[in-house]
Amino acid sequence: MAHTDYLTHGCVFYVLGNVDKVHALLPIIKQSSPIRLIVPMGHSLLFDGFEVIEVEDTRQAYLNDCECFYESLFSSFTLLGVTGTKGKTTIAWWFTHALRYLGVKTAYIGTLGIFDTELHPGVNTSVGLQTLIAELKKFKNLGISTVVCEVSSQGLDQFRVPVRYFSLRIFTDLSEEHLDHHGNMQNYLNSKLQFFIGGRFDGLILDRTQYFSQIQEVANQKLHRYGLLGQGHLPELALQDSLNGIKLISHSLKLEVPFTGFFNAENILAVMEGLLLLGYSLDQIKNVVHHLPQVPGRMERISHPGGAQIFVDYAHSAQSLEFVLKSVSDLRLGRLILVFGCGGDRDPAKRPRMGRAAARFCDVIFLTSDNPRTEDPEKIMDAIQEGIGDHPGLQRMSDRRMAIQAAVELLGPEDVLLVCGKGHEDYQIVGNQRLHFSDREEIEAVCRTLV
Repeated sequence: MAHTDYLTHGCVFYVLGNVDKVHALLPIIKQSSPIRLIVPMGHSLLFDGFEVIEVEDTRQAYLNDCECFYESLFSSFTLLGVTGTKGKTTIAWWFTHALRYLGVKTAYIGTLGIFDTELHPGVNTSVGLQTLIAELKKFKNLGISTVVCEVSSQGLDQFRVPVRYFSLRIFTDLSEEHLDHHGNMQNYLNSKLQFFIGGRFDGLILDRTQYFSQIQEVANQKLHRYGLLGQGHLPELALQDSLNGIKLISHSLKLEVPFTGFFNAENILAVMEGLLLLGYSLDQIKNVVHHLPQVPGRMERISHPGGAQIFVDYAHSAQSLEFVLKSVSDLRLGRLILVFGCGGDRDPAKRPRMGRAAARFCDVIFLTSDNPRTEDPEKIMDAIQEGIGDHPGLQRMSDRRMAIQAAVELLGPEDVLLVCGKGHEDYQIVGNQRLHFSDREEIEAVCRTLV
């Protein structure tokens, strides 16, 4: 029986998932000798011989019990969380490194994995509650005092997040990227709103989002804003964007960082406004910004010996791909070249939409495999090509390594190459096999042959 079908806390056993599989759970229950069983409503008779409590939602009951039992553990950390469709990883990663630069022992939990003394691979953006508790105990032994978490809507829906212990809660924005899970935007928003209910906290909301008033209503306390409109503690900043970096300028402030895109300007401002809320001075924060690292797989710049610009990005939906392509297209001097595909066994409706985004902005498109999983890569590419149409720069190569090699070798000194879809991932799933594959490593290997 999969561990996702049950949870345990002390001598209490929580039955999750499909209770029709309960007979397979019984040996595990008997072996654990629980004092009490927590089960969904209407299923107590299946567990004759045990003390049984029926609840509406066993996951919520588990969270409630853990929040009480581990109150001293949760309260011993400063917990900072970032939620929203885009920007979570970048803001959380930069926030972690900013605090570390300021001398605060800080850990990160999110899409990139778990980062304490080093980065460990993870499975979900928001880890399971049992995993979170185990990691917090480990962090405590390492002397870590602050934890920055990416907070996903699925993590909130599944009661994996001890929300009331987060003292800073950041909201980026929403876009229609996860409606296969939520059904519609209102459901998606409702999931995110859960992060702003309960406890006393500082809320930090992107200034251009349309959802500020709805978050304000459920938060029932004053929220703060961040962004380029000057509605936060920082003045309105003029943005000068180029492929070599961003400049943010006001009458009293000038910042220059080696990242690209207005979205990264907003992400930097989220970190700055958040640090102000934590009590740091603007002089301290300005110094920190210049030491922010690249974020693995998020517009990650890779050096090309001929001077071309190469970026690896995680964009793997139509909206995120269009977002990145438009930002780069507005800044390029030469051709915009794209390597991308779509994952198999996932959201087939997005494939032609991603193809249309590629055709709209790109001069050359290398259509290739992403994580094909159990699907035929050629059929996935056929679906994407429906959106691309009759594009003169289209090249199909199902072998991702060959596509990356061909794209890098094609680059002229003023060209821009985007390799999208897998970002920080260092694997490719083909069939049921998880094979080592890193876009960054493949690009660097080709670049070494060009020196």
